[in-house]
Amino acid sequence: MVTICVRAGDIELLKGSTLKNGLRIAAQGTEGLKAYKDAASVLIKQIDPRLEAMSAEAILAAGEAKTGNTLSGFTANHAIVSPEEQEILNRAANYKAFNEKELFSLTNVLAMLHQDVARATISYQKSPNAKDRLRIAKLNAEMGFVPVALVCHMLEKKPSVVEAAVKGTLTLDTLKSAYPKAFIADKLIQRVDDQRDILLDITDEIRTGRPCTNYLLAQAHRQGALLNDSGRIAPSIVVKSTQALRTNSPVAVSQLHPALQSALEETGVEFRKEAEQLPFLSRNLLLTAWDNGVKRGIKPAENERYHLALQR
Repeated sequence: MVTICVRAGDIELLKGSTLKNGLRIAAQGTEGLKAYKDAASVLIKQIDPRLEAMSAEAILAAGEAKTGNTLSGFTANHAIVSPEEQEILNRAANYKAFNEKELFSLTNVLAMLHQDVARATISYQKSPNAKDRLRIAKLNAEMGFVPVALVCHMLEKKPSVVEAAVKGTLTLDTLKSAYPKAFIADKLIQRVDDQRDILLDITDEIRTGRPCTNYLLAQAHRQGALLNDSGRIAPSIVVKSTQALRTNSPVAVSQLHPALQSALEETGVEFRKEAEQLPFLSRNLLLTAWDNGVKRGIKPAENERYHLALQR
């Protein structure tokens, strides 16, 4: 995923500064590369799953997340980032691919997005509505972009990002402006994931009661479909026949609820329009992934997850 985003056009791989940064990272040797790998592992495999498992209320109660180049109340909370994990992140900063101010600025952007999702989730759970569901989906896409922006920044330090980090004013908009094509590429990759995981996400939402971040479901909700009288997704309205959810084979798009079919079609049009802004290789890889998903059919809900959903 990161490779496609980086090659989307924001990073000129043969540009002098980018090549210099890449060579500098490589020159750190095994220890430096291990430090970067460990930092990425902490962010992706430890902190992110921990936040996903927390309730919206717990995320908001963990401390204030705010713009700045120092630890915020949220990121300084050991329930969010342990001292050992912070040490691993700091160790990567010591190898100069990014400095401490840049690291804290980026993690604060990510923390604010997590709390924005938590607020939208609470609002949705109080009164299910299409606006909040769409906001949750869009915020989730933006959260996924922040680690990609960090990789882009390691390879080529855009002046706008460096200056904002020094001043403590770095925002998501700064990152999107610095790496616009990487943002588009990452968002489209997440759309492909949403297409593949529609049924998995639906069954998980039925089981947990928490609104999922799937953009296609947000589009379907906007059309006034998918929810029953109690404001929840019901298995009987997901597909034309609930038997399609029990199979281990891909589910044909024609078997999905009409609102989901329409959401796939509308999102496909958006997808192509945004992909046109990317270079040839990235554009074609993403378009092929989307088209193949539609032709192949949607990944079925795993039987265990489906039956757990039906028990609600």
